[in-house]
Amino acid sequence: MASLVLPANVSVVLLDIEGTTTPITFVKDVLFPYIREHLEEHLSAHWEEDECKQDVQLLKKQAEEDARQHRACRVHSVDQTVHTDEEKAIREVVDNVLWQMAADRKTTALKQLQGHMWRTAYMSGKIKGE
Repeated sequence: MASLVLPANVSVVLLDIEGTTTPITFVKDVLFPYIREHLEEHLSAHWEEDECKQDVQLLKKQAEEDARQHRACRVHSVDQTVHTDEEKAIREVVDNVLWQMAADRKTTALKQLQGHMWRTAYMSGKIKGE
């Protein structure tokens, strides 16, 4: 394999994983199932952290926008601040995220949460690229 020489001012090389560094099926077969299987666990573990709160707030804004545009969404009350029942609030976020994933939505709110979960999974070794 030929080596690549980068200019001195380049400090990062960003590659798309899907079909570039891993098989195209990696996203469908590994990354998306990881979200579905670990979403509730992730939210429970990180619920009080600022990053998770920001993710949930963005999901809430998306749900509000969906309601304004009359999109059929299973959950409209995604909100950490109005619930005294953390378990119920987490369940609502899970339902919303799973609904978005099933609808193959590409919302910023969904992608941000997924990115944070994947970063955590890669860093912990739960997910490894091929």
